[in-house]
Amino acid sequence: MTTFGNIRDFSRPIVVDYLEYEFVNAFRTSGLHVKIEDRDRNLHFTELPPAGIPNVTLAPPRILSRESVDALARALDALRLSVLPPFACGLDGHSSKLIIRAGFNQVSYQWWCRPEESWTVLDEVVQQILALTGCKYHEVPQEELRRRAEEYAAQARAELERQQREEPRRLRLLEQEKDKIRRQAIQLGLARPENVNQVLYEMPADLFREHFGESGFKRVDFKPHPDSPSRA
Repeated sequence: MTTFGNIRDFSRPIVVDYLEYEFVNAFRTSGLHVKIEDRDRNLHFTELPPAGIPNVTLAPPRILSRESVDALARALDALRLSVLPPFACGLDGHSSKLIIRAGFNQVSYQWWCRPEESWTVLDEVVQQILALTGCKYHEVPQEELRRRAEEYAAQARAELERQQREEPRRLRLLEQEKDKIRRQAIQLGLARPENVNQVLYEMPADLFREHFGESGFKRVDFKPHPDSPSRA
């Protein structure tokens, strides 16, 4: 049976000397990060700051008794998993990661939301870790959520204002580049000044690519405008 123990104790058949579990919400609004490590013949429990959640009160480090980890050891011993569960992804769920190390051997499991049927035994392992450590998932306080929302809104407003300030300049530069294409079309004898936009707009795609493909423009960019008769 899998047991926690010091890697120097070769009398034990299988020794797990390190275990780490991390839970992260997609929006970094809840999380948990704990590890259990066999060091100096003692089982050291440590809670680490969860990603994206500030000002968390962590459980103090402590030494666990070997008897207290028996249930977890049995759950680890029962792990019989497929190499990879079915495809899963999402935008607003959470990810879990479990790292188990035995000497120089290590395995890492990572899954999205609840583990799929072939990996459901990992749920039992997670529950055993929570029971053993007494830890709970940390939540971002409402005050912090409001602060983040206000910060994101301010950043969005600032970016919109920046784009609005830059838009006239961007359009001028864009028109200058289009003028280069128009002059080139006229110089090649493909169009006349009075119909250059119409010619470029209706030009066969392969011919447009041949002469202007590297410009980054498309034929539709030269669609004639009724208010520009000089470039109809």
